[in-house]
Amino acid sequence: MVKVILPCLFLVLFLPVFSQKNDKKAVEWQTVETVQKLATSEKRPILIDVYTDWCMYCKVMDNTTWNQQKVSNYLKDNFYAIKFNAESKEAVDWMGQTFEYKSTYKVHMLAAQWLGGNMVYPSTVIVPVSGEPIVVPGVINKKEIEPILVYFGEKHNLKTDWKTFKENYKSTW
Repeated sequence: MVKVILPCLFLVLFLPVFSQKNDKKAVEWQTVETVQKLATSEKRPILIDVYTDWCMYCKVMDNTTWNQQKVSNYLKDNFYAIKFNAESKEAVDWMGQTFEYKSTYKVHMLAAQWLGGNMVYPSTVIVPVSGEPIVVPGVINKKEIEPILVYFGEKHNLKTDWKTFKENYKSTW
């Protein structure tokens, strides 16, 4: 009985996620190094997708949110976008400091820095042009990410608090 229920449960829960029809155009991810160079000439907020290779929900977000035409276009026009593997073994320089993978914790210390030690995958980090970075842990769908991107991408965060903005926001996607 369990052999029948588990496959059926998987199909019911995850088939809709992997078979969604949408305008697919994946986000054009950039490296940490590239973004730091670009950010010196044009100030834009930075979006960082912190993931791991083994994380099923990270793959769900790759196949849904990050594959949406409107999301990828908006990021391309308004953000610098970084995809960062939290278990990457390469040393990375960020804002004048070198971060490395720590086998003791099984995590890259830059990911730990960005996530404030709350190692949830996937996590989306927004580094605004001005202000403190914010972390949104877990899977975010297109409808949920739209106001977040617009809030920071159009710099509403500089003049309006999040609660007021969110209450008055009307989706255009």
